[in-house]
Amino acid sequence: MFPGGTEAPAHLDYAILLPPKQALAQTLEATRLDPDNATALNNLATDYLDLGEYAQALAKKYDAISQPAAAVSTAASSR
Repeated sequence: MFPGGTEAPAHLDYAILLPPKQALAQTLEATRLDPDNATALNNLATDYLDLGEYAQALAKKYDAISQPAAAVSTAASSR
């Protein structure tokens, strides 16, 4: 079992190593596993930005900053 009871940090860590489309898939899985994780949402915004999907990026960035401070993960900090 991972810290916080979820495998989301592992998906975020792995996503950093991948090309943008594969990174997006890993980050989406991390947000599915831990939908309140602000780091995952921030990384998701970055992934959408990297792919030129600006409206999605903006929406996810807003979701990330709307999370309480406790939801921010210490693993896989934003890129």
